[in-house]
Amino acid sequence: MNSVYFVVPDGIDDPLRPSGGSTYDRHLCRELGSYGWSAHERAVAGFW
Repeated sequence: MNSVYFVVPDGIDDPLRPSGGSTYDRHLCRELGSYGWSAHERAVAGFW
C-alpha cells in the first residue's frame, strides 16, 4: 500500500475557521483512500 502524509493547519476541524484549502485537503485524503492509498494528516500550528 502506498502512503502519503499531508501537513495541515492546526485547527483544520474548527468550524469557525472554514477554508477552501482545508475542504480540498480533506477531499483529497478521502479520494486517495478510495484508490488504495493510506493518507495521513499531521496538524501543525503556525500562521498559514
